[in-house]
Amino acid sequence: MKARAALAPLAVALATLLYQLPFFDRWFSVMDEGHVLEYADLIDRGGMLYRDATCYPLPGAFYLLALAFKLFGTSILVSRWLVVLEFAAFTAIGFTLLRRLLPSPWPWIGVALLWLHRAWAFPHWQIYSYSTTALLFLTASLALLVRYLDDGRRTSLLGAGLLFGLGVFCKQDYGAAALLASLATLIAASRAQGAPTLRRVAEFLGAGAAVGLVAALHFTLQGQLGRVVQQTALNHFIGMSSYRYPGLPSLWPLFRQDPGLRELGGVHQWVPSLMVAAGSDWKALIESRIYTDTCLYDLAVKVGILAPLVWLGVLALRQWRRRGALRDPAERPRALQERALFHFAAALLLLGYVVKPQDYVHLAVLTSPLLLASVPWLHDLLAPRPVARRAALAVLVAAGVGTAWLLAELRAQHSEPLPGPRAGVYARPAQARMLGELVDYVKANTNPGERVGAMPYLPIVLFLAERLAPHPASYIVWPFPEYPDRDRRIVDALEAQQTELVLYNFTQFPALPSMPEYAPELYAYLVKNYEMQDVFSEELLGMRVAALWRMPEKDYARLLPDLAAADLFSESYDRSRNEIQGARREGFLQRQVWPFRPVLALRPLPFGARSVLSFPVRLPADADTRLIVESSVGVHPDAWFHIPTSATTFEVRARDGAKSDTLFSRTLDPQRVLEDRGWFDFQLDLGPYAGREITLEFSTAASDPSGSSLAMGGFADPVFWWAHGSGVEFSGGERPRRAPR
Repeated sequence: MKARAALAPLAVALATLLYQLPFFDRWFSVMDEGHVLEYADLIDRGGMLYRDATCYPLPGAFYLLALAFKLFGTSILVSRWLVVLEFAAFTAIGFTLLRRLLPSPWPWIGVALLWLHRAWAFPHWQIYSYSTTALLFLTASLALLVRYLDDGRRTSLLGAGLLFGLGVFCKQDYGAAALLASLATLIAASRAQGAPTLRRVAEFLGAGAAVGLVAALHFTLQGQLGRVVQQTALNHFIGMSSYRYPGLPSLWPLFRQDPGLRELGGVHQWVPSLMVAAGSDWKALIESRIYTDTCLYDLAVKVGILAPLVWLGVLALRQWRRRGALRDPAERPRALQERALFHFAAALLLLGYVVKPQDYVHLAVLTSPLLLASVPWLHDLLAPRPVARRAALAVLVAAGVGTAWLLAELRAQHSEPLPGPRAGVYARPAQARMLGELVDYVKANTNPGERVGAMPYLPIVLFLAERLAPHPASYIVWPFPEYPDRDRRIVDALEAQQTELVLYNFTQFPALPSMPEYAPELYAYLVKNYEMQDVFSEELLGMRVAALWRMPEKDYARLLPDLAAADLFSESYDRSRNEIQGARREGFLQRQVWPFRPVLALRPLPFGARSVLSFPVRLPADADTRLIVESSVGVHPDAWFHIPTSATTFEVRARDGAKSDTLFSRTLDPQRVLEDRGWFDFQLDLGPYAGREITLEFSTAASDPSGSSLAMGGFADPVFWWAHGSGVEFSGGERPRRAPR
C-alpha cells in the first residue's frame, strides 16, 4: 500500500508529461522566450549576466537553462523539454499537497484543474520562463513546509527554506509573496501548536538566506555585486513604481463598452493568449455584432478580473469559519495544511493585482495555487451532494473538451518547423518562413562573432543566428531605461564597433509606447546613420522587421531646404488647382523623421485628385554639367496595417513652360502587397533641361479616402549633386554606397 502511495506522484508526473507531448513544441515567443534563450546561451558561452546583458530578474532560471544547454545542446527544443519536466513536477507536487488533505479521487480533480491551467496560462508553462521556474521552487518549498507542520522534522523546515531561497533566486517578487505566505503560516502554526515562533522563522529564513549568501559571494567574485543590486533591486522597484505600465481597467460602469478595452492594446492585454495563438477565430469574434454592438466582451473581461478576487474571498471566509479547527488537536493537522495552501494562494494572487504590468498573462499564471486551494472547499461542498457533484463534473469535462479543441488547433496551426539546429519547434508556416529568412539573412551578411543590433526587442533572431548584441542594454530596449543615459551608451557602442546591421522590429507591444517615443536619442541616431534596405513581413497583418545597414554620413545638399519657399496645391480630377496656404499647410505637408529616413510627408488626396508640392529649379547652361536628384518613396510602417486599404501613387513631374514630363511614377499598396513595404529609390537626371528654369512637382494621390493622411505619402527628403561629363562629382564628398549583401 505504501509503495502504491509513493508511486502515485510519479504516475501523476508521467501522465502530465504525456499530456503535454502533442503541443509542447508549438508556437514561439519573439521576446519573452527569445531573451531567456539568448541570456542562457550567453552564460553557457562564458558571459556574465548583468555585465554582458542587463536583466531585471535574479539569474537562477537562466543558470538552470544554461546548464541544460551545456548538457543536452543549445536549442529551443531543449528549453521546452525542461518546461515539460518542470510542469510535470509542479503538478505532482500539487497532487501531493492535496493528497494530504483529501481522499481519492479528489486530488486527481486538482490534477485536472492544473492541466486546464497549463493551457489557459499560455504562454506560461509553454515557454521556458523565470516566472514558472520560480513558481515550481516556491511550491516545492510549500510542500516541505506542509510536511514540517505534520512531522515536525527540522530537515523539512530547512529544506523548505532552501527551496524558498532558490525560488527568490529565480524571481524576487514571487519570492517576496511566498515569504509573506510562509511567515503567516509559521506564525499561525506556532500559535496553534504552542511552539516558539522565532526559532522556526529563523531556521526557515536562515536556510533561504544561505542561497542569498552564496549568490552574493558568487557575484562578488565576479566583481559585479553592485551591478546586480542596481539592476535586480533598485531598477526593478524604481521601474515598477515610476513607469506607467499597463494596469487594470476601471471596473465601473460594469455594463457599458469600455473604450480602453477596445483599443488594440486593450484587446491584446486581456484576450486569453491561447485563443490568439490557436487560430483566427478570436478575430472573427471581435468583428462580430456581439463585440461591436454589445458590452458582453467588456463585461467578460471585468468579471474575469473580479472573479479570482471573489473566489479568494470565499476561501478566506472558509478559513475564518474553520479557525476553531486550529485549536482541535484532531483537526489541527489538516487545518494547518489547508491554511498554508490558502496563504500561498492569497499572497501570489494578490501580487498580480499589486505589481504591474497587469494583464491576462501575468494574472493567469498566478492562479494555479488558487485552484489547488479550492479543491478542499469543492470537496466539502460537493461530496455530500451527488447531483451538484455530477453537474460540476460535467462542467469540468466540457471545459476539458473545449480546451482540447483549442490545443488541437494550436498544433494544427503551428505545423511548420522553424529552420536551423537551434530551433526544434513548430510555428505557423508564414512565421517559420519569415524567421528562417531573417536568420539566413543575418548569417549571410555578418561574420561569426560580429555584433548585430536587434531593436527594440528581437532576441529570438540573435539566439537562432548565434549573434550577440552591440551593448548589454540593447538586447531589449525597454520603455523604462536601465540607466539614465541608456540611449547614449548604446549609441556609443554602435559607433565604437561600427555595427553594420541592425534589425528593427516594427511589431511592438501595442499597450506600450513605441521606441521613437521612449528612446528618442537612440532612434535619431539610427535614422541618421542607417538606411532601411530590406523588409521582412510574416503576412499582411503579421510581424514586420526591417534590416538597417550603416551608411556613411550624408552631407550632400538638400534640394529643398526651406519648405515655406515652395508652393503647395490641391489638384482636382479636372486639373484645376487650389493653393494651400497658412495653417492648412501643416495638414498637407510636413518635414518628419520616419523609419529610417527624414521625409517630406505629403498627404495624398482621393477621387482622382492629388497634393502637389511645386518649386522652381534653375539649371546651368553647361550641357556637361547635369543636376542629379535622388529621393525615395514609401508609406510609413504604422500605416501598413491600415483598414480599409488604400494605395498611394507618387509622381514627380517637370514643367517646362506648357510642357509637362513625368520623370517618376510609382504606386505603392503595402496594405495588400508585401513587396510594397519599404523604401523605393529613384534618381532624376535633369540634364535634358540644361540652361532653363523648370518647375519640379512632387505629388501624391490616394485610391481611397482612408488613405488621405500624411503617413501614406512619404518622399525621402530629396538631395542633389552635380554630374560632370561621364563622371559624377558629389557635393559634400563621395556619395554613400549601400553595404554589400
